Amino acid sequence: TNYTFTTTATATATVTQATLTIIADAKSVVYGEVAPTFTFSISGFVNSQSAANAAGYSAPTCSAASYTRTTDAGTPVSITCSGGSATNYTFSYTAGALTINKRTSLTITAGSPATIIYGASTPANSYSTTGLAANDVISTITYTYAGSGSTTYAASTTAPTLPGTYSITPSAAVFTTGSLNNYTTVTYTAGSFTISAA
Repeated sequence: TNYTFTTTATATATVTQATLTIIADAKSVVYGEVAPTFTFSISGFVNSQSAANAAGYSAPTCSAASYTRTTDAGTPVSITCSGGSATNYTFSYTAGALTINKRTSLTITAGSPATIIYGASTPANSYSTTGLAANDVISTITYTYAGSGSTTYAASTTAPTLPGTYSITPSAAVFTTGSLNNYTTVTYTAGSFTISAA
């Protein structure tokens, strides 16, 4: 009743940025294939805002920097995100995982060279593959010869020289790039070889 008040002080309110949480989505890839498109989930928008209307919003990007098409199946690979920005938000990032699965199958088939006449030089062995990853390289294959039909010839890695019909069975593929361990099933298929009498 007996006083009047004069207000001269002012107060300052500090508005801090809210936090957006970015979680990299888990992904999988088959060994030897191109990495999938990486995505993320986002939470933490306030005041009914979203990525579509938050001031200054720029989406982060995600990658699996350690992944290549020759990274072995089963190798742990992290997916990380970074680079997001927004006027009223800070960003918190949680990594995801990229799972590398084995390829289903690999078939290695020995070539079947043309018939030769007894005494001629043994043709070089060859092979073809089905299911080999694009960047894998096979350096060597062991070839085993054996008599077939009426031809008697015990299994040997030494090429036969006498007339007859023989199977050529590939085995023990060695890789300079890649590994047999990246395939669920590896099948070796024989070719054939004939030496005619002179």
